[in-house]
Amino acid sequence: METIDLPVRASRRVSVALVGVGAVAAGAMAWALSTGGGAARTATGFGDGGALVAWGLPATRLAADLAAVVTLGALIGALAFSPTGEDGRLSEPAGRFARLAARTGLGWALGAAGQIVFIAADLLGRPVTRLDTSALTNTALYVPQGRAQLIAMAAGLLIFGCGWLALRPGPLVVALGATVAGVVPAAYTGHAASSLDHNSATTSLAVHILFVSIWVGGLAALLLTARWQPAALPLVAGRFSTIALICFVAVAASGLFNAWLRVGSIENLAGRGYGVLLQVKLLALLVLGGIGWWHRQHTLRGIRESIGPFVRFAGVEIVIMAATVGVAVGLSRSQAPGRIRVAGLTRADALLGFPMPGEPSAAALLLDWRPDLLFTAGCVTAAAAYLAGVIRLRRRGVAWPLARTAYWLAGLAVVLVATGSGLARYAPVLFSAHMVAHMLSAMLAPILLVLGAPITLALRALPVSADKRFPGPREWLTAALHSRIALVVTHPVVAAVLWVGGLYVMYLTGAYEYALRNHPAHLAMYAHFILSGWLFFAILIGTDALPRRPGYPARVALLFVSLAFHAFFGVALMNTGTVIAADWFAELARPWGPDPLTDQRTGGGIAWAIGEVPAVIAAIVLFRQWIRDDEREQRRVDRAADRDGDAALAAYNAWLRENSGR
Repeated sequence: METIDLPVRASRRVSVALVGVGAVAAGAMAWALSTGGGAARTATGFGDGGALVAWGLPATRLAADLAAVVTLGALIGALAFSPTGEDGRLSEPAGRFARLAARTGLGWALGAAGQIVFIAADLLGRPVTRLDTSALTNTALYVPQGRAQLIAMAAGLLIFGCGWLALRPGPLVVALGATVAGVVPAAYTGHAASSLDHNSATTSLAVHILFVSIWVGGLAALLLTARWQPAALPLVAGRFSTIALICFVAVAASGLFNAWLRVGSIENLAGRGYGVLLQVKLLALLVLGGIGWWHRQHTLRGIRESIGPFVRFAGVEIVIMAATVGVAVGLSRSQAPGRIRVAGLTRADALLGFPMPGEPSAAALLLDWRPDLLFTAGCVTAAAAYLAGVIRLRRRGVAWPLARTAYWLAGLAVVLVATGSGLARYAPVLFSAHMVAHMLSAMLAPILLVLGAPITLALRALPVSADKRFPGPREWLTAALHSRIALVVTHPVVAAVLWVGGLYVMYLTGAYEYALRNHPAHLAMYAHFILSGWLFFAILIGTDALPRRPGYPARVALLFVSLAFHAFFGVALMNTGTVIAADWFAELARPWGPDPLTDQRTGGGIAWAIGEVPAVIAAIVLFRQWIRDDEREQRRVDRAADRDGDAALAAYNAWLRENSGR
């Protein structure tokens, strides 16, 4: 890679931009609080914590948010923007990013701890000095906002340890997962969680927060790359351009969707306070989109000759982003004027997040869709990425079987039906409907997705990194397939336990009721169904390259043993006398249909009977693959015999003659 000298003025711009981010964000937050009335807001009306609480809570949140964003960016810089070191160890730039992540992770943990203190004071209407240990403990353990900050604090401490002690990328991957786990929970405790359609509102807000964090943090890492390793900037900037485009689309779509759920009308958007703050955020998004377009059209093309224009525009971009983060903090303390205010809700409406549906019918199940935002967006993205890979292969003149594409798209369609059709609307109301969705997402969809061979397509379609020191998506996928974790989870016994054992854990431990009451757990439940099913059937009938795959006799045994445990679970449900998630169904008080126990036994019958149909399909595919493999082996033996005059058969006959003589 050619050397690029970093001009002194550009280096100073980087420093000034990074140092000024906090001040700009703080100023924007103060303006937003004044405009939206957040500074004067009290949580309960039982008391007033004073000016320290009114300003301290948003200030600590802003500090924690900025620390989380920089932490995420530093980890991206270490894993994606830095070269690999010798023998798989972290390189010097990656080590710098790791140490930065450790420091900002610790700052994030301290900011989260400060928020717990101010949240307690805000909820109780007391000054900070009048809080005792029990108030802080109860806030951290039992108040949703406090629990979210407790998770963030734990994530920050874990990141601190991983970043400070990391010598190889593995701990940083763990830290990256901890960052995501610490950023997302806050979305499920604010305004969105109290709206009628709280599932869609909280999911869209979680997506919004996550991609904003990736976007802002990635840009901060890019500016640090310009300072620490300027020679790598052309490659890294081009890589980040793709990430930024994805983030822009995700942020715009999720932000507009979430804003509409909150305000409900154009009139509310045009109003004062909350509406003004939303308009400012929208304007900032448009400006950032324009800057991103300018980058792609102009500055990236000339970055090898001079990085000054790129650094200048990137500095302006991150300052605007920081101001937007400050406005978002102020927005979180302001009262939304639209649908966020919900009156006259029944208990069932509040539990479900939507009105109780009527008695199920074929028309309702087929036409009364309620798409889940996360799974719908994921399926659309997966379909687009798969088709883009197929198109890239065809442009190279490489054929890709049409049947595999059809299998993949059909599998995604099944996921959409299970998570977003009328079936999904009735799943939290009827256990039998949930079990149908379970069978679709854990058995039928994974079989179809496995037959689509997505890993093979990715390895063929993804380009090889232009610089071996900077691995790209193809290299990351290859490394993941050869990792120790992949070696463990692809063990047949482990895959079977994850797939079948999930049934028993989910429905016999109270996890199912928790998933019904907690939307993130609900999403995780369906994600587990799909991923564990994909892993199990990938080992049985998949054609993708995996770290390990047993022989066909072992696969047949694994299939039938797993099906036996699966069938036993269904029979046990049919004969049980205890209602699973009894408190949930009692609170729901469904006014129509069978009682919960009868409905549960129907669900057991579905798990026992209908659930075996996809397994029969898998068995047919498995035996067909076995026969084809034997035919290929026989053809190979025949070709070898033609080449050497059937030497193996002659040697065998000679051995028989020798032993016959004895």
